[in-house]
Amino acid sequence: YRGLVGAMKHPYDTSGREPVWINLVWLGELLFGPTDQSLRVLCTLLFIATAGVLYRLTREISGSRLAALIAFILITNHGYLGLLAVRGLRDNLQMLGTVALAYVLFARPRWLTERLRLVAWAGAGLLMAGTRLSLLAPLVPLFALGAWRLRIRWWKAALAFGAVLGLLAPYLVYCQLRFGDPMAQRGVRSRPRDRLSRLSHGRGDGPPRFPVG
Repeated sequence: YRGLVGAMKHPYDTSGREPVWINLVWLGELLFGPTDQSLRVLCTLLFIATAGVLYRLTREISGSRLAALIAFILITNHGYLGLLAVRGLRDNLQMLGTVALAYVLFARPRWLTERLRLVAWAGAGLLMAGTRLSLLAPLVPLFALGAWRLRIRWWKAALAFGAVLGLLAPYLVYCQLRFGDPMAQRGVRSRPRDRLSRLSHGRGDGPPRFPVG
């Protein structure tokens, strides 16, 4: 990831990796320094934020502080999810986007107005699809479900999705021009077995290790 950051000429120049994650890595280096440790710090903060949003989601849905506390304890003590954080992997941002989208789809706090909710839909959707482009299509039924459940006009939900698509469209054009395929990202093309191998063995060709670029 850090190698891609160093080679960037503009925010969408992220090669075969989706732009939101790479730009966040750039921001992490700006805040914490251009080191491998800064990436791990960034991902640990994302993991903590995910646990916090999950706590609020559980509290809003169940109405129980105890249930929310149990959910918080379970996620923060999950060995695999903790491993993702300390290894500095993009899955942390995808996880935060997923939990955040669930919150703005299903929770009904008083402060979350319809306009703010739609902005939050677009923001959470951008975190998801801008980290793994293959998640762009599932946003359509999720936004439709939210619009139906909350009685939001369909065109407003379409506008929120359009904002996500519009912000990612320059990257699709970039991939078409550079690779001849707008969906050339490794996140779309890689198979689950390949991803599991890379997670268990670094890049798949040696013992487990932290990513260094």
